[in-house]
Amino acid sequence: MIVSTHDEYLTHLRQQMMPRLADPDITVSLETYAYACVTLITLSLDSQREALKALYCPTGQGNPVDPVCLLRSWLLMTLIHESSSPDAWARRLRREPVLALLAGFEPGRTPCATTHRDFITRYADGPYARRVKQDRPLSQTLRGRHERCLSDTTDERRAEADRLGVTQSEALCRRLLADAERPRDEQALQTRLDDLFVALGLRPSLDAGLFGDDLQHLTVSGDGTPLQTASSPRGIRACTCEPGSRCDHPRRYTNGTSQWCYHPHRGFVFGDESYTLSTRVNGHDVPLLSRMGTGNESDFTLGPKALDDLLKTIREHDLPLGLDHFVGDGHHDALPIYRYLHMKGIIPIIPLNGADDSVDTHPTLTTRSEIPLDTDGTPLCPEGCRMRHASYCATKDSHYYACPHKRPQRGGHYRFYADQCPQGRDCRPDKRMGYGVYLAGRDNPRYVVPIPRDSTKFEALYAERTGVERSNAVEDAYHLDRCSRHAVYGLIRLTVVNIAKHARLRWLEQRTHASATMLLRAALDRLTALAMSPIRPE
Repeated sequence: MIVSTHDEYLTHLRQQMMPRLADPDITVSLETYAYACVTLITLSLDSQREALKALYCPTGQGNPVDPVCLLRSWLLMTLIHESSSPDAWARRLRREPVLALLAGFEPGRTPCATTHRDFITRYADGPYARRVKQDRPLSQTLRGRHERCLSDTTDERRAEADRLGVTQSEALCRRLLADAERPRDEQALQTRLDDLFVALGLRPSLDAGLFGDDLQHLTVSGDGTPLQTASSPRGIRACTCEPGSRCDHPRRYTNGTSQWCYHPHRGFVFGDESYTLSTRVNGHDVPLLSRMGTGNESDFTLGPKALDDLLKTIREHDLPLGLDHFVGDGHHDALPIYRYLHMKGIIPIIPLNGADDSVDTHPTLTTRSEIPLDTDGTPLCPEGCRMRHASYCATKDSHYYACPHKRPQRGGHYRFYADQCPQGRDCRPDKRMGYGVYLAGRDNPRYVVPIPRDSTKFEALYAERTGVERSNAVEDAYHLDRCSRHAVYGLIRLTVVNIAKHARLRWLEQRTHASATMLLRAALDRLTALAMSPIRPE
C-alpha cells in the first residue's frame, strides 16, 4: 500500500499539472480553485501518515488507494463546498482533471464513491490491529435495522443520574472532575478526530498567527445545533398492530440514535445534536472543537463534555491556549456547570434561565433566603428596588451591593435621593453607603458570578456568543444535513468542515495582503523554479 508524503504530492503536481498549464481550460479551472490549490499545496498531511496507514491491513491486502490522497480528496471536496454526496464528488473527480490532480490522483484514474465511503468507515472503526480483535467493529453495530422507541436514548442517559440520585449534569460533572487528570483514550474516535483537527486545522492557524498574541485569555463560546440524518424518521413497524394506527411499540430504524431535535429557525429536525466550541479572534469566528451527542442530548451535558475534551486536548498537545471565559446561553444554566467552571478557573458568562424556577421568575439563594433576587441575580432592597453593585472581593469571591438611591459624590461623600426611593427615607442612615448586602459566590455559584449579569462587561462578553451561532450557520454551506445516516460519520464530516473553516480564515488573512492571483502564483512557484506560470493577470 502506498502512503505518500507531502514532498511526493508536490512532485506529483509538478510533473502532472505544470505541463498542462498551456491548456487554457486547465488554467481557468486552476484560477477558479485558487483557494483550494493554495491550501493543499501549503498544508502538509505528513503528521497523519502513520495513523492513516494503521487503518489498513499491513500486508496491503486488496491494494487499497493511498489513504493520504483519500483524506486530501475529502478535504478538497469540503473546501470547494461540493455536495455532501460521495457519488457526485466521484463523478466530478472523473470529469475535472484539475480536481483529480489537486487531490493527488491521475486524471482518469480516480477512486469511486464506494472507496471514499470505505475510507470514512475505516476511520470510524479505528486501527486495523485493534479492529480485527473486536467481535463487532463500530461500523458493524451501525448497520442494519435498530429496533427501538425514540425515547430509549433519553432514558439511557438518565440511568446513571437516577442511580446516583442526582441530575444528569451533576452526575456528569462529578465524573469529569474525578477523571480530570486521566488522559484521553487514544483509540477513541473523538480523540483521533481531535488530534486530526489540531494537526490540520488548529496548529497551522496558530503558526500563521491567526490568534494574535493574547492566547492565554480566550473567551470561548459553546452552542449546540441539530445535524439532520439521512435516515427516515418513520421507521418500519415491528409489531402486529393495525396498519395506519398509532402505537407506542418499538419500530425498526436505520439509525440507532437520532431523535426529534428542535431548532429555533428550522423547527423540529430528525437527527443528532452536534456541539461546537469556538472563539472570536480578529473579527473571525474560529472553531476550537466539535463533538456529537446522541439524539436530542441537551447543552447541559454536551457543554461540559466538550469543555473537558478541549482542556485535555490543549494539555496533551501542549497548545499555547488558555480559557478565561465560557459563554453559553440559558441552556447551560445549571448549578453543576457553574461548579465545574469554578474548579477549572473559568469565568461563566451564562444568563439565568427563569424557566428553571418552580415558584416564579425570581431566583432564590441557596443560603440567606431572606434576600430576594431579580431575574438576573441582582439582589433587591427591602422596597423591591434593584441594588447597586459596589465592589467585588476576588480573594473572598464576594460581591457587595449597596442602596441604589445612595450614590457617591465628589469628595468621597454619598447623597441619598429620597425622591427615587419608594419609602422616601434612608432605611440605614448609620451606614455610609446605606443598606447593603454581601453575596458569596462559593455558596451560590449560579446566582453570584464573578462578573455581575447587569454589568456592561457581562453584556459585551455575552454578545460574543453570536460567534458560535454564526459558526453553526456556516455549516449549512458545507451541506452537512443529510450527509450521512449515523452520528459517527456526521462527526467525521463535521471535523473536516472545521479544518476547512480554519483554512478559509487563513486564506482571508492572506487576501488582506495579496490578491488571489498572487497567492496562486506564489504557490505554483513552490512547484517549479522555471518561468512564471501562465496565470492571467488581474
